[in-house]
Amino acid sequence: MTKELKRITFDEFASNLALFFKQVIDDHETVVVENDEGERIVVQPLPTPTSERILTEDDYLAFRSAFGGWADVDTDSLKKAIYESRKLSRPPVNL
Repeated sequence: MTKELKRITFDEFASNLALFFKQVIDDHETVVVENDEGERIVVQPLPTPTSERILTEDDYLAFRSAFGGWADVDTDSLKKAIYESRKLSRPPVNL
């Protein structure tokens, strides 16, 4: 079950910035701020290094197993194909 987001008015947010920053940063709470016209923004915490995924030995093994995976690719043909594809999908630049 999803948690209901906290919704507040812009005036309430503006008058209590320190309180709402504390809730967002310390309590990891997401706050939706809405103005009189109904426009909204979402204020939420950014992930911190402590909340990032910790890599395991399996992750490192998977990374190492990919080493050399492109060794048999003809890089000149690959670059030519990329540039040709770009000509088809991008309009020319006229300066």
